[in-house]
Amino acid sequence: MHKSLSNKKVLITGATGYIGSNLVSQLIRLNCDITCVNSSKQLKENSDGFDIENITYCDSIESLEPAFQHGKFYAIFHLAGFQALNLNSQTLNTTLNSNINFGCHILELSRQYDAEHLIYAESFFQFDQKGDYLPRNLYAASKQAFSDIVLSYAINGLKSTSLVLFDVYGPSDPRNKLFNRLDQAFYSQERLLLTPGKQIHYPIYITDVIAALCDAAIIQKKNSFDRFWIAGEGLTLKETVELWCKIKQKNLNISWGGVEYFPHQVLKPFIGEKIPGWNAKVKLHEGLKII
Repeated sequence: MHKSLSNKKVLITGATGYIGSNLVSQLIRLNCDITCVNSSKQLKENSDGFDIENITYCDSIESLEPAFQHGKFYAIFHLAGFQALNLNSQTLNTTLNSNINFGCHILELSRQYDAEHLIYAESFFQFDQKGDYLPRNLYAASKQAFSDIVLSYAINGLKSTSLVLFDVYGPSDPRNKLFNRLDQAFYSQERLLLTPGKQIHYPIYITDVIAALCDAAIIQKKNSFDRFWIAGEGLTLKETVELWCKIKQKNLNISWGGVEYFPHQVLKPFIGEKIPGWNAKVKLHEGLKII
């Protein structure tokens, strides 16, 4: 599977993040020529001595350009992004630099150096229940702003594919996501305040996301720009938590309705077109047994 991606020259942003690092592992198995661009820490070569070129992005297109000067990229996976828990002057600047400026520099160098294909991640938080644009927070608005800029490059020749991701989960995930929060609540025995829990949750296992990214890179594109949705099976948040408790055999002290829904909460998020031939293989009950 994905053999046509073998030995290809690829670039990844956000390679030290959870999704990015798992993608790097898959691309190593495919013997790709990998360049990683990060704004801080670098990805070390793997234990087998696989050579990875690391470029440090310093908020300028000049710091990024060396990554493009050693041959044409078959695929660019732009996964870097920033979501602030609290909005202030500093996090505002970081959000705009990470989610818009960084990506614009990637786009312009992709155009100048004739990269084959851009694949990047969007968020279901950008859309309402009908799939129309609804910027519920700055993160969603910044992701949409970047997508609008991508489209301008796509119609002028840069093949581009967006993957709209729902909540990604899997083993060894250090992020403060739902299932880690449930674990923390169990061990602390503190009351966990949650919304009424009627919103539909579509958690997607990490290996299915990596498969989707690789599928997107090798798909025969008919359009200059495509958007595909990457979602798991849908359960309400309450049903998802109850399933976690059942599989893990852990009881939680939960106050359902202890916090209100997010402003403009979409209870049933929109799911659009899937990548042709891609389906989520790991069912939620199977994934929960693994993590």
